[in-house]
Amino acid sequence: YLTKKKQNMKNENDVSFPAIGKETFAERLEMAIGTTSVRAFASAIDLSEGGLRKYLRGQSLPQIDKALLMAL
Repeated sequence: YLTKKKQNMKNENDVSFPAIGKETFAERLEMAIGTTSVRAFASAIDLSEGGLRKYLRGQSLPQIDKALLMAL
């Protein structure tokens, strides 16, 4: 009974969002870099090339100050 009740509660509280049109940070970053080389982009935002490549592989996310530099 409790398991079924928990399932019902979960279903009532679930919020689903469509995945269409939602890119990962890495995908958005790749779009922002465009035809610029990874090395040049990393240099422009004062970030190591290795660090930028980690973002592109989805292995980590930037701190807010670095994300802000990428957004500009």
